[in-house]
Amino acid sequence: MKFDRPDPIDTHTLPVYPARAFADRFGPHREVVRFVVDTKGHVTEVHDSPLAASDRDAYSEEFRRAVEEAVHRWEFSPGSLRHVEDGHDVDGDGKPDYVMTRSWELVPVYFDVRFTFEIVEGKGVVRRE
Repeated sequence: MKFDRPDPIDTHTLPVYPARAFADRFGPHREVVRFVVDTKGHVTEVHDSPLAASDRDAYSEEFRRAVEEAVHRWEFSPGSLRHVEDGHDVDGDGKPDYVMTRSWELVPVYFDVRFTFEIVEGKGVVRRE
């Protein structure tokens, strides 16, 4: 079996720095989320990541809302599981020369991503890691 990760089609939309946090010159702030890409390539769920915690502060809800709004706009090709089998050894070297896909199925896939919000030279900057 071979797993094909979803390929990003459009993941350029970054969260918008929350207006109240920017006005108060609040930062840096980290949001770490796990999101699910469904079998159509859409982000359908956003949860806390089990890999790292987001910062907790007076603007946590606003930063989280900004992240969720951004990732819900992202699009991917769907992930899939391909059921494969080795092809023939055409050149006689004792190893198959190709792989044949016998069947495949689309599967939901999750990703973890961290966003860092900072004020740099008077501008609200958001980085994705």
